[in-house]
This record gives sequence, structure tokens and C-alpha cells, in this order.
Amino acid sequence: MVFYPRYDFDIPILAFDLVAAGGAISLAIIDACPVTDRLTLPSHYAETMLELQQHFLPESCHERRIPEWGSKIFSPLCVCIRPDEPEELGGFMKYAVALTRAHLMYSNLLDPLEPMDKPSLRRISELLSCHQRFCEQQLANTKTARVLETAFNGDFTEQYMKQLMFDYTPREDVPWFDGSLAKLYDYFEETPEVWANAEEFMKTRLKLDEQKASEYLRRFLSGDQSIKLPRLSFALQHMYDSDPDFQCAVDRSLEDKDPASLPVEDEMGEYLAQQLMDLVHGQHKEAAMSANAASQQAGSAAQQQSSNKATEGAEQDAAAQQQEKQDIGGPQQQPDEPSSS
Repeated sequence: MVFYPRYDFDIPILAFDLVAAGGAISLAIIDACPVTDRLTLPSHYAETMLELQQHFLPESCHERRIPEWGSKIFSPLCVCIRPDEPEELGGFMKYAVALTRAHLMYSNLLDPLEPMDKPSLRRISELLSCHQRFCEQQLANTKTARVLETAFNGDFTEQYMKQLMFDYTPREDVPWFDGSLAKLYDYFEETPEVWANAEEFMKTRLKLDEQKASEYLRRFLSGDQSIKLPRLSFALQHMYDSDPDFQCAVDRSLEDKDPASLPVEDEMGEYLAQQLMDLVHGQHKEAAMSANAASQQAGSAAQQQSSNKATEGAEQDAAAQQQEKQDIGGPQQQPDEPSSS
């Protein structure tokens, strides 16, 4: 989410982003990106940000390193974290909401700059330069393109990022207007609405969900550790909702269960996913225990065999030593038998 001010308003660019992978938030970042050459914020704006951070953000937040492209547009008060705990994510979201409200209230108090004198002309020129810098550095973040390319093709992603998300094409007649909205409206006028037919939309949506559900289930059963509970829940919920045979089989298997302990239909996917994860992880644990027991038995057998060999060797050594003593002493002479008279 980016709040682009009009080019002749002296206010930071508010940017907010969340990155999720495998059912977890790997990156949460928000900043009021300065529109000054030295990346400084108005003192009263910076004081507000600092107070809100101290009020909402827990001290345990795990800060992440600002990427190189971000260091050229972010302020010193940029919040960039990896929220590992619910409290950290909750604090971040509260701060984001509070900063957004403060930003909008502050924007409402400002008037556009008028190019009346040299200082105002220089300031407007600086604003334009900082907007251009922001867009160029955002385009330098290749991760955004890779994420979009998973849903769109490469050519569309490039056009979407350069011509809509982070485009910088100010018009001389209207200094604050970059043409994004005009391009969007032109696109809608030139391209018929794809989803005008609700039935067609639902068929397409269900087909895509089916493909995604099958992929998640296949990856989970193949041992893919990135398929956590949320993705598996989605896959099984889709199967339960769309496949009558699967739903009937599930319902029959749960007939002996206490109805009070069963979830409602909309939560059946999570229930089944938890059962499946417990089953698979239980099998893995049982297999690991069996392997450990077999390893211990093999170790005991090897130790016993080694002990037997050692005993046998000791006995052979003792016998050899005894034989050696007899050989050194020679044969013992028998006493003379008395003669008969």
C-alpha cells in the first residue's frame, strides 16, 4: 500500500508492505518516506512517528536489515521487522493504522505549494525529484516483480509496475497528476470487463482453487515442509465444499463422533487438516521410534558379538600360553617300575 501525495504537496510518501510465505509473515515494513534530498522528515511528523512507535510496538520486535534499495528512500524511523509472535504482529498493525490516521489528518491541514518565487520553485523541483527517486528504487526491488510474475506473465508484470504501481510521468499542465488513473480508466474503456458474467467468474475461480488445492495436498503428502496448516486447511475445505463424494465420505467417518465436538461446515477444512497432520506426523514419529529401537538392537547385538569374540580370543590365548609352557619344560619322565623277584 502506497499513499502518493500530489506532486505539489509537501508531505511524505506513506508506504506499507507485508510479505507472507508458508502461512507466516516474513516481513512487515512501514515508513513515511521523506520527500527531501537528505531523507529528513518534518520535525513534528517525526515526533508523531516516534511517539506512536513507543506506544504500540513491543520491545521484542525482531528488526530486519533495510535492503540497499530501501536505504535510499526510507527515513531513519522506518519500521522493518519479522514478527515472530502474535503480539509483535498485532503491535505492528496497530502502529500502521495509527500512523495512517495521523498521516491523513496531517494531509488535510496542508495546501499545495504555489510556484510564486524561487524557494517555492526549488521545493517543488525537489518534491518531483524525490517522487522519481521513490519510484526508481521501488522498481529496483526485484522481489516485487517475482511475486507478481507468479500470477501474471513477465511482460504484464513489467508494464503494471512501470506504468501503474511506480510510474513517474508528471504532466506539465497538472503538476500533481501522474496519469495513473487516466491509464486505468482508458484500459477499462478499451478492454471489456472480463468478469461481467458472474457464473463465468465463479467457474474460473473454482477451477483455480481446485488447481491450488490439489497442488497443496500433493506437496504435503510428498513431505514438503512449507505446506503448513493454513494451506492444508484451504485444500481440504475446498474438497469438502466442491466434491459431494468426499463430503459424504467425511460425514460418514464422523458419524460416531459427538456432534458437539465437530466443527461447522465452514471450518471442516481446518479440522480435517489438523487430523491429517497429526496422523502423518504420528506416523513419522512412530517410524523414527522404530528406527531408533532397531538401531539400539543392532548396537546391542554388535556389542554382544564383540564381547563373545573377546572372550573366545582370551580363552585361545590362555590355551596357547599353557601349551607354550609345556613345550619349554619337555616331556615328564615316568618313575622306574619295581622288578619282580
